[in-house]
Amino acid sequence: MKKLFAAVFIITLIMGIFPQCAKIVSPTGGPKDSLAPVLIRSVPAMNAVNFKGEKLTLTFDEYIQLKDIQKKLAISPPMTKKPEFIQRGKSLEIKLKEPLKENTTYTVYFADAITDNNEGNPLKNFVYAFSTGDIIDSLAVSGILINCFTLKPEENIFVMLYDEQNDSLPIKALPRYLTRTDKNGFFIFNNLQANDYKVFALNDNNSNYKFDQVTEDIAFLNDTLKSELLKNPSNLDTSRLAKRVINLYLFKENSRVQALTGFSRDQRRKLSLAFTKKPEGKITLNPLNFKTDSSWFIQEYNPPQDSLIYWITNDRVNALDTLKMEVSYFKTDSLQNLQPKLDTIKWIYSEKEESRRRKGNKEDEKVKKVFLKVNYSVRNEQVVSPTTPIELSFPEPLKSLNDSLLTIYNHIDSSKVNSIKIFKDTLNPRIYRINYPWNSDITYGLKVLPGAFTSLNGLSNDTLKLKFKGANPESFGVLNITLLNFRNAAIIELLSEKRDRVIDRKTAQLGEKVSFTFINPGKYSLRFIEDSNKNGIWDTGWYLKGIQPEKVYYYEEGKYKGILNIRANWESEITFDFVK
Repeated sequence: MKKLFAAVFIITLIMGIFPQCAKIVSPTGGPKDSLAPVLIRSVPAMNAVNFKGEKLTLTFDEYIQLKDIQKKLAISPPMTKKPEFIQRGKSLEIKLKEPLKENTTYTVYFADAITDNNEGNPLKNFVYAFSTGDIIDSLAVSGILINCFTLKPEENIFVMLYDEQNDSLPIKALPRYLTRTDKNGFFIFNNLQANDYKVFALNDNNSNYKFDQVTEDIAFLNDTLKSELLKNPSNLDTSRLAKRVINLYLFKENSRVQALTGFSRDQRRKLSLAFTKKPEGKITLNPLNFKTDSSWFIQEYNPPQDSLIYWITNDRVNALDTLKMEVSYFKTDSLQNLQPKLDTIKWIYSEKEESRRRKGNKEDEKVKKVFLKVNYSVRNEQVVSPTTPIELSFPEPLKSLNDSLLTIYNHIDSSKVNSIKIFKDTLNPRIYRINYPWNSDITYGLKVLPGAFTSLNGLSNDTLKLKFKGANPESFGVLNITLLNFRNAAIIELLSEKRDRVIDRKTAQLGEKVSFTFINPGKYSLRFIEDSNKNGIWDTGWYLKGIQPEKVYYYEEGKYKGILNIRANWESEITFDFVK
């Protein structure tokens, strides 16, 4: 027994002294690679002169890969034919598809398109330059480009320099210098000559380096970029928060071309005309296969007012399957002038016969009476502020409205609310609104008896009921805004916290104070627009007329960088200065 205890003791002692003998450990791969590739040689050499070749070769200290090279690369001056890229291990060959210009400095902007092969570490803001002449240009300038409305940076947008000042250059000619913006909207021009330049930016949809499509986003400087603003690269501050020499605001122009794009008759009573933009000038319809007076239709506009709808009120005209008419309107010619245009249009409507198959010997189901559908802007039991109208919308215009069959009453004591009036919308004849200063904490009832509304097709409403409650101001917040240093007029928009939805909107003239009332407690943002032409809407720019888009600002102050916490039964006060 003693020998047994001694053996166990010895074994236990050995295991305690050597606990790791049998443990298996996975081999480690060493520290993670976090370094970007480094250019070790090139043909021609960096900043070489008198280069006459047709191929560029860049060799790095490790194996590389290319990420979105065609999207991120920019060669300045630009080439109409895109080069070919051949990756060979640690080297990148760029085969040029057109001859190089004489006595010209070429700059190749790679952005972050070159990464290492293992971890994808990008070589950021890599620029390569050479010259076909005896000298290489050496001046530089930087800038930033942001979206004019969201104020967020725009990536992979061409920024262009022209050494002439003709306004038609971005439309007709290639730029002298070219670069692209990075993910922060930052851009830099290197290897510039000491000249004055016109500055233009372009989201080039068709890759021809020209502004020839109205769908292309653009930006421009009104003033010439003076040569004295160009610097030696060593004196250029490229940090993220540095003050930029060039500040550009990207926008999309409205279509300047007016043309008829289509027509339809998807309902028997409904004739539609679609235009490229809100039409200027008078539009007339001249019937060719029927005669009637001028009151045979009711006209409707969609919100952008680029589509017109004609609702047929005359039953005899409505019964015709084919309506042939001359449509007179104005169309933009090749010189951008409006000229009278006359088109002959046939609106054809085909009734689709629907038959119902019934199985076995089931009796035909009784056809339910069809009532006119009425949509409300207010939900049942909803709390409504004194400034909120009740909106009624219909699938087609009304032939008649009998407001004596519509009653709004106090839901508690059934007393009738007097002085209720219904107003038709000025653009859409299918929308009616009821305005009234709804009293706090009063529950209202809306009752509509059958026959109050009758549509053009003779459909009438069934009995309709709606219950809602006047808002109590103590359950909501108020935001008062004092505006400083704006010209003409301003638009103020109360936005959701993420700025993806407009909650309320106000306009202000000089000297006015703006108040948002009956705001549901929560978090909000604010947007401010300088309404330069006082038309109550934000307007985009127009390059050929030198018009920049109207300036947009976001409230960014306070502890939470512009996020406003609106509380119930509380008035918040802020001041916004348009001059920052």
